[in-house]
Amino acid sequence: MIRLLFVFLFLIEGALMLSSQANISAPFVISGSGDDRLIVTKDSVSKVVGFQVMGDGRIFAREIEITIKDFPDYVFDKNYPLISLDSLQNYIQVNHHLPNIISAKELEQNQQVLNLGKQLTSQLAKIEELTLYILQLENRIKELEKNSSK
Repeated sequence: MIRLLFVFLFLIEGALMLSSQANISAPFVISGSGDDRLIVTKDSVSKVVGFQVMGDGRIFAREIEITIKDFPDYVFDKNYPLISLDSLQNYIQVNHHLPNIISAKELEQNQQVLNLGKQLTSQLAKIEELTLYILQLENRIKELEKNSSK
């Protein structure tokens, strides 16, 4: 499916207005602030800043939505290959980072570029794995308590 999007730009009172319609009834206003910031607002009247891009590369927004393809609920599948805690400890000692999480070296080789969607799903998978480890440990504790009370 091919989707065409036409964007219209208007320069009004020194601000660049962006609209997906030929009229500017609901434009986005893109303006410089004079202090090395690019500011995007819904209109030129309200001055509510919806998005800012700083000259040093920082971005400020109220909310960011990321499209994620594969969410890690698969961690809770019965056939998920959860590695043992001993194997995990060995991996960390050798590699100095968690499995399936980007290392500092890989990030440096990637010119400090981090894929947020991939990182978020990797972190959630680790949180879910930690939950499974905690549940395993809880079961072991219960079994030990049961055996020690006999």
